[in-house]
Amino acid sequence: MIDQIDERLSAWVEGVLGGIKPQLTPPKDADGTLAVNLYLLELVDDPLRRNTTRPPLQPALRYLVTTYADEPKDAHRLLGMLVYAAFAHTEFEVELNPLPHNSWSAFKIAPRPAFILRIPLPHEWPTLTVPLVREGATTQGVAMVSFFGRLLGPNRIPLANARIQVPDLQRYAHTDAHGNFTLSGIPAAPRLKTLQVMARQRTMTVRLAATGSEAQPVEILFDLFSALHGQLVQADDGSPIADARVELPALFRTTTSDRNGRFTLDGVPPNGAYLLEIHITVGSNTRTISETVTDLGSEDQPSIIRIDL
Repeated sequence: MIDQIDERLSAWVEGVLGGIKPQLTPPKDADGTLAVNLYLLELVDDPLRRNTTRPPLQPALRYLVTTYADEPKDAHRLLGMLVYAAFAHTEFEVELNPLPHNSWSAFKIAPRPAFILRIPLPHEWPTLTVPLVREGATTQGVAMVSFFGRLLGPNRIPLANARIQVPDLQRYAHTDAHGNFTLSGIPAAPRLKTLQVMARQRTMTVRLAATGSEAQPVEILFDLFSALHGQLVQADDGSPIADARVELPALFRTTTSDRNGRFTLDGVPPNGAYLLEIHITVGSNTRTISETVTDLGSEDQPSIIRIDL
């Protein structure tokens, strides 16, 4: 069965690349030739193909697709032709996650651009003989739906090449140039769908009830930046410090603390250390204090900055 899929994939590659025959061996360097490798990485479970008439595990095949040429641009051209042809093939799923570096070390070659083709391994199971049921029975099927979405970044700009996935179902899609994506084969129940969005080296989890339509996709706002919520208080008694100018020089951000000592700096990237310059005027004197903040805080629980006046 697997050998038949090998032959079908090989024929597909030859058709896309105009006669270049792929190899089923691990990727390697091949001087003086154009080379395409279709290497079967592993068998994995495909949970959406399970039902009561089949065994609890349903396998799918994951092939690593790589190209090689003496001129890198020739290898890149072949890889681009293959990946877009795979996107258009209804039987394939394309995975664009990078391969771990230790895998390339096992192949004894330098890391190179690649993608993974995921294809079901079908099998016809014999029909089970069941006893005659003499009483009425109620059956309930599981309805499947498609999720139509659009991913938008700051200022509602579409985000392309982002990965949207349903982790529990191993279903994923990538956004197009307009931020649109479609997730097929999603169970209608439960009503709330949990999606994981990965873009620009950030991950966000959202729960949505609507599934949208092709004409009116569900809009998901993906804020690539965060806000730093802080509060200035005196170190001795915890009283707020108002009207202080707070600057984040590295990002050219400036704001002023309110009467409660609170301030917000927008457009701040997450997961960092932020060097603030705080200018406090007492009478005719202005003090400048430098403070490093690692906690972005929130509107409900701002990051407390204690200053000894």
